[in-house]
Amino acid sequence: MSCWDILGIESTEDIKKIKHAYASKLKLLDLATQQALFEELRRALEHAKVQAQSGLQNQSLPFNSRQKPKAQSLVVTQLDDFVIQLEILYADFPRRIQLEEWQRLLADLPHWTLDRKQTISDVLFGFLLENYYLPPTILVYLEQQFAWGEQQLQLIKHYNETDIERLFALIKQPLEFPSFEFLQDLPSQLSDRYIELCWTGRQALLNNHFDKALNCLLKAYGIYKKDPYLLRLLGNAFERVGRKNQALDCYYAGSELVKDDY
Repeated sequence: MSCWDILGIESTEDIKKIKHAYASKLKLLDLATQQALFEELRRALEHAKVQAQSGLQNQSLPFNSRQKPKAQSLVVTQLDDFVIQLEILYADFPRRIQLEEWQRLLADLPHWTLDRKQTISDVLFGFLLENYYLPPTILVYLEQQFAWGEQQLQLIKHYNETDIERLFALIKQPLEFPSFEFLQDLPSQLSDRYIELCWTGRQALLNNHFDKALNCLLKAYGIYKKDPYLLRLLGNAFERVGRKNQALDCYYAGSELVKDDY
């Protein structure tokens, strides 16, 4: 049996597909009673990654599914598993914006040792410094689990201060996207770009930079057209540059989306 058979996918050089297959299989295992299957799955992951990165994914290379990982790798693999599941969750936008998914990711938190909890806290905080487009309820939930606010001075020693200030600002005064609930159909691969355009357009609108605001908001509309919050922003922008008919069209379209949802 090859590593690809164990992962349940065709051979590929796409590391994201390999990680996703691994995470899907991992969810089906009870690590307390199926340690041997976990070790086999873990070896398949590492073997597949090596083949993909070496351009050898289509070659039949020796793979011993019964060979155990090195003893020192147990804690490391647990951390790697968490990182893989974190990356996959964030990349899947409809799941990313559901609080229950983050609660599931941290379901074992009460049983973690202090050292493991601190390690996971550091990994997650570092990840959020670069991947922060999340609903306010999720950012607040994560901060409550790890009490990052109480560690702010310590965190500044290890991370960029500007990035830290931005993340804490988002936790304390979240992005005003009351319509995250309307973004379920937003394509995952374009989600961060869409939210960034909305946020930049809103900031430009607040600062009376109307050309920039319209440019960003129209680009966002080109990505996704079913967000009443974006339509409200566009209506505001059109209204403030005297394009009243287009403003009314946006306001009406936004109100129809909200009405259809209830």
